[in-house]
Amino acid sequence: MSQSKSPTSQGPRFRKRRFGTVLPIITAAIVAVGALAAILYYTFAGSDEDEIVDAILKQVTKGEFVAKVLDQGEVQSAENVEIKCQVGSRNGNVSVISSVSEGTSVKEGEWLITLDSQAFEKELEQQKLAVSNALTQVIQSRASLAAAEATKNEY
Repeated sequence: MSQSKSPTSQGPRFRKRRFGTVLPIITAAIVAVGALAAILYYTFAGSDEDEIVDAILKQVTKGEFVAKVLDQGEVQSAENVEIKCQVGSRNGNVSVISSVSEGTSVKEGEWLITLDSQAFEKELEQQKLAVSNALTQVIQSRASLAAAEATKNEY
């Protein structure tokens, strides 16, 4: 007969695992030290209302303004808005008559640029002429259709 052995007596493979408490204790200690450090910082390093500012005062005088550049670099705006031209012309050339000067502060809806409208006006007249010719052809076609229907009915 074989004897049944308990799991602890079966050798090193079946030992019970022990869960340590060292890691939770270390974590709790770190959190406690951090909280204590935060409390001490806000208690002692806060701004004092009674702090005296020793300002350097000088009488205002009128004189020459000297501007010195200490660093080389590029000046850029904080917010850029990209404006795209959506003007289409048949020849691809659009002349600019006037525009606001570079660096001018503008608001939404302000007039920025004036384009040469001669090419557009000429193209508009050509389109109006083409529409008039098309309407004339429609009227002629309807008249021809009416005449053809009348001829058909007479036949």
